[in-house]
Parts: sequence; C-alpha cells; structure tokens
Amino acid sequence: MIVNKKCVKVFFCYIVLFFFSASLFSQQSDARKELEQKVIANGALFKQNLDEANKEIDDLLQQSIKLKDSVLELRILDRKCRYFYAKRDVEKLGVTAEQLKKRSEEYNNIQMQGMAHIYLAETYSINQLYDQSITELETALKVLEKGDDKDIRVFFTKVNALNGFANVYNYTGQPEKAVEKLLEVVESYDKLPDPEDVKRYQYINYSNLANTYILFDPEKAKYYALKSNALKPKGAPDDNIMMTNYFVLGLVCKEEKKTEEALDFFLKSYELSKVNGEVLNLEELYLNLTEVYKKMGDSSQTAFFEGKLKEIRLSTLESKYNSLQKILDKDKETENIKEKKIPLWLFYSVGALILLVFGAWIYLFRKKQKTKEIFVTDYEELIEMIRKDDPGFMFAFEKLYPNFSEKLLQIDPSLTKSEIEFCALLKLNLSTKKIAELKFIEIRTVQNKKYRIRKKLNIPQTTDLYNWFSFV
Repeated sequence: MIVNKKCVKVFFCYIVLFFFSASLFSQQSDARKELEQKVIANGALFKQNLDEANKEIDDLLQQSIKLKDSVLELRILDRKCRYFYAKRDVEKLGVTAEQLKKRSEEYNNIQMQGMAHIYLAETYSINQLYDQSITELETALKVLEKGDDKDIRVFFTKVNALNGFANVYNYTGQPEKAVEKLLEVVESYDKLPDPEDVKRYQYINYSNLANTYILFDPEKAKYYALKSNALKPKGAPDDNIMMTNYFVLGLVCKEEKKTEEALDFFLKSYELSKVNGEVLNLEELYLNLTEVYKKMGDSSQTAFFEGKLKEIRLSTLESKYNSLQKILDKDKETENIKEKKIPLWLFYSVGALILLVFGAWIYLFRKKQKTKEIFVTDYEELIEMIRKDDPGFMFAFEKLYPNFSEKLLQIDPSLTKSEIEFCALLKLNLSTKKIAELKFIEIRTVQNKKYRIRKKLNIPQTTDLYNWFSFV
C-alpha cells in the first residue's frame, strides 16, 4: 500500500492540534474551576470582612476577563457594587453599576441587568433624585419580566427591587410605605420550596423591617430585631445583619431610658462595624454613642465619637458631591428636553394658584416685615453659631424666641435636649438641605429626625411642619 506522505503530515498535524486543543481546554477548565473556588471563598470572606475581601476583587475580575468567563465576571462586578453600596461610596457605586449594566447587556444576562438598575437607583436615591430612582427600579422590574420566573436568581433580584422601593420611601420620610414593601418581600419568600432557604433570607428581611420600624414603632422594631436574631445560622459569627439588629435594639433601649443596656448594644454594633467594615447606619450609631456617653458624663468617649462622627459626615458628603457631579454631567450629555404642550385649563389653573399664593405672600410679608428687620442681625448670628456648633446656640435662640423649649416640653416632657435644638432649626425655617449642610449630616438623617419630631409632638401629616413651628 502506497501512503501519501503529505496526507500523513496533515493527519499528524490534526492529531497534534487535537491533543493540543484538548490539553488547552483541560487547562482552561481547570483554571476556571480554580477561579470559581477563589470567587466562592471571596464571597465567604465578604460576609465577614468587606475590606479584606475587596482587596482580592480586582485581581479576580481580571482573571475572569482573561478566561472570558462572563458568569464569573458579572458575579465579581456585582460584588464590587455591593461593596461600594455597603461603604456608602456613591461615586464608585455609580461608576461600577454602569460597568455592570454595560457588560450584562453585552452578555444578555437578564438577572444582572436588573441588579445594575437597582444599584443605579440607589445612587439616585442617595442624591435625592427620587424620580430617577423610581424610574431605574421600574426599568429593573421590566427587564426581569423577560427572565425565567422559575430562575431563583431572577426571583431574588425582583425582591431586591422591592427593597429598593422601600429605600426610596425611607429616604422620603415615608417609613410606613417602606414597611408595606418590606412585608411584600417577607411574604414572597414563603414561596420558596426549601424551608432552610426561607429561614436564611427571612433572617435578613426581619432585620430590614426592624431598621425601618424603629423610625415610628419601637415595639415592632424590637419584635423584628429579636425575630431576626432567632433565625441567625447556628454557630455562625455575628455579621452585618447582627450589627443592624444590635443598633436597633440599642435605639429601643435608649427610647426606654435604659441607658446602660443601650450602650451595650451600641458598642456591640460598633465592634462589628470595625470587623466587617460595614458603614450603613454608622453615622447614626456614632451620633447615638456620642449622646449616650455625654449623658453618662464620659467626656473622653464623647469626644472620641464626636471625632468619628465628623469624619464619616465629611467622607459621606464628599462622596455624594462627586457622585452628583457625575450624574449631572451624564444628564447633560444624554438628556434631550422635549417641549410639552400645556392644556389651556391647566395654564389658567396654575396662573390662578400663583396669583393666590402671591397675594397671600404679600400679606404675610407686610405683616412680618418689621419683625424681620428687627431680628435679621440676630438671625444671621444664630446661623453662624449653628455652623460653628456653638454650645451657646440655645441660650441665644431662647433670647430671640422666649419660652420655646418650655412650650415644647408641655406637649411632650420626654423631648431630649438634642431634639429641642433640632426643633429650633425648624423654627428658624431652615430647609432639610440647609440643616444637613450646617450640621454635617445626611439628608435622610434630617428627614428621619423630622419624622420623629412630628410623631412626638402629634403634628398631623397634613400639617406643614414649618407652619406649625411658626406659631410656637
């Protein structure tokens, strides 16, 4: 038999290529499995120590891109988003969420597209752009409708979207509506077939409920915090969920005048924050630790936590400012403003309303003009004292508005000194944004304080808060 040498060479090349390809595929498969194990281990570390886990993430991301593994790449990008969300780094959260959105669209991954929109919604919420936040959440739900209803990942992402709506309601001072959404989340988990899965996720959901109920119903907050504690996996170390539960229980004890118990819970929450790197609720935690230590007469610890409080406020404000600049720049580039025709009846209605408001304003302006002329200098001095955190502020304020504290204490004798000082800011007609700027606190913190004051002083939701204080 005559053998064609050329054919033998070609056949030999195919054999070599086959074994080389098989070997390469085997190596890639091994590398993929190794990377997957690293990502799983990083996920476990992420639950215990955010900062240590984050040190590995960029390297893992590069490895996933090199192996062209879209599943792991998106999983790692999602983890980066969760890290920046937990650290309240709004600027980096927005950038990474955009990256996740782009890559998930390229890979046609429905679930991760939904998560990207949820993260973007959070960046808008923190920057008080609530309409844009709602739009992103609605987009997330629309995208997820294209996914498989039986896909557990799609299910969880829909749940995250509901949590996103709850966050918006919390930011806008509507915790009751937030609770409604969170209860929807709780009920949805009962559909899961595995009871252990239900326990694991309700552990988180009950904690979220406790953190929202604390704004208006301490008893229910305590109930859900303890319910969450009972579902904590046995043998597992305390995590960020327990950090939230301890914080909530501390607030409940503080409300009940159990100062030492409150301090114990607050310190447990603080110790966990140092271990896992979580900063959610950290500003309010520092504020409460400062107040408790001040009440106990411990000037050293009071000064320590006052310093920590200023640090986190400055860090948060800087991040929010940079993030907002990016959002505004993005809107300038992408937004096309369309002219809308205004119905004639609406035009006349708005015109009439403007005239009515203007007339009322002129009347009030003339009535109060003399008072304003007298107090303008004192008013400016009070604003400057607030800016400098001058301890003599309330003394100067009471000279301008005699018996203010006394009138409030007649309505609710349990009002604290800090709550009365906050009421003074409302009396001075300072906006939410202005109070946040002067006191170096977040907008949401101001809104929460307003909500609590409204509850304590029994001011109806239909009554304008500033108008109410103008008569005190």
